[in-house]
Amino acid sequence: MLAPPVLAAPQRGGADDDRPAAWSNETELSVVRTQGNAETQTFGFKNTLRRRWPSMRVRVRVDGVRARTGGEQVLVAAPGLRFPPGARPEQAATRVERTGGAPDVEQYFVEALVERTI
Repeated sequence: MLAPPVLAAPQRGGADDDRPAAWSNETELSVVRTQGNAETQTFGFKNTLRRRWPSMRVRVRVDGVRARTGGEQVLVAAPGLRFPPGARPEQAATRVERTGGAPDVEQYFVEALVERTI
């Protein structure tokens, strides 16, 4: 007589598990830099940490953005000097200077959220 087949208990935590993970974390980082007549640099950071229980959820979120703008390049020449746009005056003393940039802009955000099912 044959023995009945042995069934294995289902394994939890596999790729096909439909339960949400207890801990989860998402992080984003961004850097944007542009150059031309003016220079701009922007740095951003975002992080979200979550914890889930059967009847409660916790979320902590931190965001930050910082932008810096450099000054524009300007051609400094003697008053009354005339030359076509895009051309450089030949006989006049000129110099290229960078104007003072705008102050840094910063924005930060911190949030903690606790939800409980009653």
